[in-house]
Amino acid sequence: MTSDRSEPWDVSAEAAVHISALMDLFREACRRQGWTLDEERGLIGWTEVRCSAGHEFSVRAWDAVSGPKPFSMDPSKPWCNKCRNATWVAECLAVLKSVADTQGVELTATDERDESREGHVVFAAKCLKGHCFKTTGENASWRGKPVDVLCPDCRKDAAYAEGFAKIEAVVRETRSAVVKRYRNAADIRCRRGHSHTFRVDGRQEREAIRPDFCRACNILAKFQEFSEKAKDLGITVLESQWIAASRPHGRSASSGTSSTSSRTR
Repeated sequence: MTSDRSEPWDVSAEAAVHISALMDLFREACRRQGWTLDEERGLIGWTEVRCSAGHEFSVRAWDAVSGPKPFSMDPSKPWCNKCRNATWVAECLAVLKSVADTQGVELTATDERDESREGHVVFAAKCLKGHCFKTTGENASWRGKPVDVLCPDCRKDAAYAEGFAKIEAVVRETRSAVVKRYRNAADIRCRRGHSHTFRVDGRQEREAIRPDFCRACNILAKFQEFSEKAKDLGITVLESQWIAASRPHGRSASSGTSSTSSRTR
């Protein structure tokens, strides 16, 4: 009686035939895409290829042949990252040159590759204030609109200036005082003597610069409001400042007995 089970070497030989067929399919797909193959790395290894435009990139044979239609890859969506983003890169470059011209930024093209690998040209740039930095067309727009300030150092200076302007406005409005000023922060003392530090080197930090910044004063204001409500109920608050919700807070004007608030915060 013969067994229908294949021996291990039979399975390997059979798999080799299928792998060879898939590699042939991969080579045909590359030919139709106009790719030039370098050294092949098998089905799951990265093979270096060069597209018809001369861009070099890596692709896995399995990724190319495992799609539903490997022979009919959409030419408008090439696998080459640079070809796929050519229009976008050109638009970004035009925006960059326009922004640089408007802001007086000098651009000098380099041979360096951008991190996105989309094909953006990396420029050595210098602003009117003498700040030197590197930039690409990708840095010239934010959500589809040209950036207000291309130079990162100038942009940081503008953000710091905005933050310190808010500090000065809050200080005037709350009758506080600036105790010490740092490069990116300021120590503030409110009119009741409570200390606080405003930072300006982050969007959230700048948003926190507002008249109700003093937590101690906010607690005192809530306690005063609590005292007034207690007085309206005929209760005299014994403590001069908030202690705890579990402590006795007052004495009834009619009975002279202490009352406890366990819920008020």
